[in-house]
Amino acid sequence: MSRDSGIGDSQTVAAVDTSADETSDLSSMTSSTATSVTASTNGTPIRPTIKCVSADTFVSSIDSQLTMISQLRHVLRTLTEKNAQLAKRAAGNTSQEVEELQAQISHLKALVDTKTDQNQVLRNILHANKVTAETILANMKQKYENDRIIVTEAMQRLRKDVRTLNENAATYASLRAVFAQRYDEYITQIDKLQKKLSKRLLVWHFPTLLGTCKMHHVQQQVNPGSIEVS
Repeated sequence: MSRDSGIGDSQTVAAVDTSADETSDLSSMTSSTATSVTASTNGTPIRPTIKCVSADTFVSSIDSQLTMISQLRHVLRTLTEKNAQLAKRAAGNTSQEVEELQAQISHLKALVDTKTDQNQVLRNILHANKVTAETILANMKQKYENDRIIVTEAMQRLRKDVRTLNENAATYASLRAVFAQRYDEYITQIDKLQKKLSKRLLVWHFPTLLGTCKMHHVQQQVNPGSIEVS
């Protein structure tokens, strides 16, 4: 299309140049005639010397002028049509590009809206997770504090019990030492008392035993074959 338009433009320019040459020839002829009419000597008008032009030359010049006018009209019509075609083509291309750009813009807007919705959903999820994590963390902290208080109280109570048990053990140990000492003393006293008691019993029962022995001896003498055991 551009090649054809270039060829047409070159032909049109050549025709215009030819017509311009013919127009310059005609204008030179007219200017020479006017110069001869307006010339004067010492302010006295001189009768103009009109240069005669043949009818064939005049007709040919008129034909050339008409041809030039028709060519100019053709060139003008051609340029107008080409301008209109180029304008339509540019408008079509522009409208198509605009439609493509609008489609891309619409697609990008849809993507932006989708991403915005996704970002909003993610923000909501993150906020919910944050609230849940903070709640769980607060509950864990509260539970830890409660457990720590319970463990601290239990440790204090156990330490107090251990201290009390140690004191009681020391008391029981001292009491056991005292009781052991007294037990030893009581055992010693009992031994002493048993010895005294055995001595006293021996002293008390000695006459009785002596009389019994004598009676046995007398009985043996009376009845030597009979032995009575009492």
